[in-house]
Amino acid sequence: MNGPEEINVALTEVYPPWRGHTMEPEASVSELVFHHPDCTYFGVGDSTG
Repeated sequence: MNGPEEINVALTEVYPPWRGHTMEPEASVSELVFHHPDCTYFGVGDSTG
């Protein structure tokens, strides 16, 4: 996993603590990916209408 120095993204310190942390720059995106051996791909159909 890359560190914040390598990708130029950091978590901010927030008060009050229950609000959580935010990422800077604000346009940063993160995700948690979990794998399960029984998982499958699925679709929801045509989204155009």
